[in-house]
Amino acid sequence: MSKNIFYLILALAITAVACNETNNVADNAEIKHKSDPIVETVTDSQNTVSPKETNNNEKPKAIKKPQDTVKINTDVAADYNLKVGQIISCDLFQHSSTGKRTKYSIDNKEVLLLKQEKYEDSNPSKPLSDGSSGNLKVVFEAKKAGTCILEIRKMYRGNLEKELKYNIIVE
Repeated sequence: MSKNIFYLILALAITAVACNETNNVADNAEIKHKSDPIVETVTDSQNTVSPKETNNNEKPKAIKKPQDTVKINTDVAADYNLKVGQIISCDLFQHSSTGKRTKYSIDNKEVLLLKQEKYEDSNPSKPLSDGSSGNLKVVFEAKKAGTCILEIRKMYRGNLEKELKYNIIVE
């Protein structure tokens, strides 16, 4: 019986040593991996992706992404600064039965490109002919560095009530 205990202890000791050696090999591999150069993805101006090696002591450079959609306040004229690729939108009130409409125009379509124009009914359960109102959601993308003016005209039965000009600056 004492021989069996001896062999059991011996087997456990060998297993413990083997496990310790496996952990050391894994630790050494991790250390070696940490000393390898870091590869980061970099996007250039043509949106092509290429790997770039950096030194382990250098921190990887953060790639800037365009911010969330900028929402235009259609009650107050203002300047808006955007980055190329950034999205800007506004909701233009429409009420067909009363003749209230909001129109827009941009003077430089190379700087600010129309991405989407969609009517959203404020009460979709009502038929459109039943005096419905809603918003025309207009979404633009800043395509090129430069400036442009977005004009918003609030109309009532064909007459201009209010005109607002927004200076959009794209960097």
